[in-house]
Amino acid sequence: MHFRTSFFCCLILLAQFQCASEYSNGEKNFENGNYDAAEEYYRAVDSKSPDFLRARQRLTQIDSIADSETVRSSNKLVGEGMYSDAKARLFRIDSTSKMYDQARRLIIKIDSIELAAAINKKLIKSTETNRLIADAKELFTSLMAFKSKKQFHQSGFAENQGYDDWITRIQELKKQDQKDLLLRTGFAIGDLEQLALEYYKSKGKETEYSLWAKKLIAEGLKK
Repeated sequence: MHFRTSFFCCLILLAQFQCASEYSNGEKNFENGNYDAAEEYYRAVDSKSPDFLRARQRLTQIDSIADSETVRSSNKLVGEGMYSDAKARLFRIDSTSKMYDQARRLIIKIDSIELAAAINKKLIKSTETNRLIADAKELFTSLMAFKSKKQFHQSGFAENQGYDDWITRIQELKKQDQKDLLLRTGFAIGDLEQLALEYYKSKGKETEYSLWAKKLIAEGLKK
């Protein structure tokens, strides 16, 4: 009976020593900044250990440190323009964290930056389309003026014959995005080019195609 009692006492002492060892190892890693390793040791501390509450407090402290680092690194990502990555990190911060309010304020800031960028992009796109429409109007007016010229019927858009600059401008405008131009006017720069080629072939006379294309472009430019 005495042997059995001594055996169980040894087991209890051994368990307490192991718990103390887990907590001590956690403390060593915590002090060295090895928070992942420290967390594993703290979580291994038995609930019956006298160090259990202190281990739980350390785990809370580690979570706070991790959240602070998340906010810091997210701020850096925002400075680098990596908004999606920053938001993905910030959304992982729990509402019970001390850093939750800071994380949400940073997310709101990112949303504002992205919204402003989207609005600015839309304004730039609209300005580019307005410029494209103005250029198309100028080229259409010029075409209507020279489509009946004898020189144009003879040389077309050959180099140094008077109309090569017109076709060069057309080619440059065709490189731009035509989507918004099509949505706003119903035609693309390529339609203007095809109309000019049709007039060159017909020597300025109206054809079924030229009448259709001219009407399409003229009405589109009035919108």
